[in-house]
This record gives sequence, structure tokens and C-alpha cells, in this order.
Amino acid sequence: MATSSTAEGAVLERTLRPGQRHSNAERDHSNSSVLSDMHAGNGFPDGGAEEEDVELDIRASHVHMEALYVDVPAKELQLIMDSALRAYNTHVFIPTRTTWRKEEGSRRELERDVERTALSRIAEDIKKDITAKLGGRWHVIYGHDFATYVTHKRLCFCHFQIEGADVVVWRHGG
Repeated sequence: MATSSTAEGAVLERTLRPGQRHSNAERDHSNSSVLSDMHAGNGFPDGGAEEEDVELDIRASHVHMEALYVDVPAKELQLIMDSALRAYNTHVFIPTRTTWRKEEGSRRELERDVERTALSRIAEDIKKDITAKLGGRWHVIYGHDFATYVTHKRLCFCHFQIEGADVVVWRHGG
């Protein structure tokens, strides 16, 4: 285990692979391996949403996001994951905010149903946001239970999960 600290001074532990002396975040001088460093105020890590005035549901601060395969710089990964969280918030959390289903199990079921109907809109929002911020040709697949093999530029691919849904983002070409 290695430790590092955030801008607020909180000490975090990092798990290293066998034979690994430093984490990628330490090598890059960033805190990128901590992907869920959410703040209660706006649901984003520091610097995530100053330029935009996005209303996030309170549930957005509890979203489980897990990086499965990453071949992008840490700052781009955080930007991509923030874009995915905003799209998920827009198409899943906000429409289910005033539901009559107050029990956790039935609320999650409703969120899954709403998400299934909005898969293409979520992917489209992520793609538009990433393309506007990073430039180039980015492609996004958002869904459940799929396999993928893509050809991508070096340092331009990531595969992560948001609340169990797979998100694959890659850049191909110019």
C-alpha cells in the first residue's frame, strides 16, 4: 500500500500491483486513481464543473464508477467520467426524482427502466461533451452485456462502469 493526499489534506491509500513501486498517479503527479473523490456540494471533483452550471441530483454523489481498462491521461479520464455522470444525471436521476416509489429497491428498478429507454441519448450526450472539450473524433458505447474490440489511437481509450452499465470511449483517427 502506498499513501497520498488530496488537495484538502485527506490521506488516501493506494493498492499497488506486485512489483510496482509507484502508482501511475504518483508518476503523473496527480490523484487520478481516486475516481470517486466527490464533494457533497456539487458531486464533482475539484475543477470539474466550474464552467458549467449543471444541476445534479443528490444521488449523483453516491454513484459507483469503476475504471476497467484505461489508456488515457488522468485528466482526460476524469473529464470523460464527469461527462458520463452528467449524462446519467440528466437522463436517469432527474426524470426519476419525483417518483412515488420511495423504497430503495423499487426506486433502483425504476432507474434501470428509465436508463434502458435512454441508452442512445446518454451515449450521444457523452460523445458531444467529450468532442467539444477534447476535440477530435470520439466514439462512445453505453449499455449492458456487450463485448467490444476497437482499434484506437494510443492514449485514447477507456472502459469503465457507471452503476453497472459499461461505457467504452475511444478516439479513432484525427
